[in-house]
Amino acid sequence: MSNTLPEELLILILQEVENISDLLQVRFASQTLNTLATPFIFRVVEVKDQIRSAIRLLCLQAGAAGIRAAVREEIPFSSEARWKAHWQKSATRARLCAAYSRLDRFSNLQALYFDFGGFRSASEYRDLQLGLFTSLAAQPPRQLSSLTLLNVVALLDNLYPFWPTIYLRKGTSSKGPCCTFSSMHAASPHSLSMGFSHLAGAEQALPLSSMRFPTITHLKLDNFVLDHTRPDSDALQFIVRHKATLKHLTLSDCSVYGGEHEHPQDGVFPRPWHRVFQTLQDELVQLRSFRSK
Repeated sequence: MSNTLPEELLILILQEVENISDLLQVRFASQTLNTLATPFIFRVVEVKDQIRSAIRLLCLQAGAAGIRAAVREEIPFSSEARWKAHWQKSATRARLCAAYSRLDRFSNLQALYFDFGGFRSASEYRDLQLGLFTSLAAQPPRQLSSLTLLNVVALLDNLYPFWPTIYLRKGTSSKGPCCTFSSMHAASPHSLSMGFSHLAGAEQALPLSSMRFPTITHLKLDNFVLDHTRPDSDALQFIVRHKATLKHLTLSDCSVYGGEHEHPQDGVFPRPWHRVFQTLQDELVQLRSFRSK
């Protein structure tokens, strides 16, 4: 078939094949189909909190140039809540960090996605999160344009004022070094999305003052509390700080300080939504679209 049909038609056919196993079988049919099917197989590489997943990613990085070039659309990472022995966690973390320190080998990779919502242990969550971000910042992919961070929360614990604490869920914490994002700007994405499964930004504060993305044009925030009393974690200041390049902004399920469903004692919010909107209008001179839902 590959000897009679033009490559353009074969590509259109391969675009309709959704099952990766079928595409893998197609590669064995001929050299032509092998070449044409490879970009469809490896365009998205899913990574899980498993040692075998880390090993597979390392193998891809050591593979042929054509396979490395095919990894282009996204590498999504998702955690899992399965129990692991200590040696399993350490081995998995070491392999994953090694793999994420070599993502620059995927020369066409455009997007990264992290979701840390499945961890059961706050210390496990903290250590792997810090390791992955540190490894990524050392050698970020050259073509990276989109970064998604879900359920990544770092905050200060009043009980340990000199030891920032990372929270996994409300009521669980682990004393340890703060999760800093100051090095994440090395990736310089054009699109950034951050979200949480719970409200974050007031009681659970993300150190937004350390996050700067000089090339960002698209920004989406989910489940943030805009808290004017905490300049280091105020999402509004984070937004305004990127006014030179920001063109598209989406705020989804966000709240002003105190939450819309609560009533402050004096009957007036310290910074109500209309002031937030006015600030956005005055400061974001490059903005082309804004959505709030």
